[in-house]
Amino acid sequence: KMFDVEPWFCVRVDHEGLEDRTFSLFEVCTSVQPDGRCKAREWYSSVDVCVGGRQKEGSQRFTLVYSHLKPLTLPVKGWVKVDVQRGAHKGCEYIVIEGEDERVDEACLILEGQREAPDYPDVAEMSKAVARKRKKQSSLPVMAGDEEEEEEEREPS
Repeated sequence: KMFDVEPWFCVRVDHEGLEDRTFSLFEVCTSVQPDGRCKAREWYSSVDVCVGGRQKEGSQRFTLVYSHLKPLTLPVKGWVKVDVQRGAHKGCEYIVIEGEDERVDEACLILEGQREAPDYPDVAEMSKAVARKRKKQSSLPVMAGDEEEEEEEREPS
């Protein structure tokens, strides 16, 4: 049975995208079963939330693909947990992966067997985190500088 847990983010790579380092970003919201099954939301790289309509190398901005949870199977190898920061651009929420290049490199090394694969997060510990969050509402850090970017983008009146 899957339990609600404190949501956490991970990048997943596969053999097809290994050469050009393509990856997927997921927000996992349930416990992960021993076979890797869980429920998650997928986030995608979007220029719609970027200043000037361009992504910055190594600090892409991601928005939700869909807001409801969908089944996901995390492979034994080829994923790594990541930290993210939230921001907003023109009213749209986005997230940025902290140390994106390093985290994707690590996931690739795990997939290739050059690094040890991480264990799936502990259900008991994750469930405790949900209980703590309900007691004390907290949020991810907001990225510094977004307000300045918003100022730069406003058209003169």
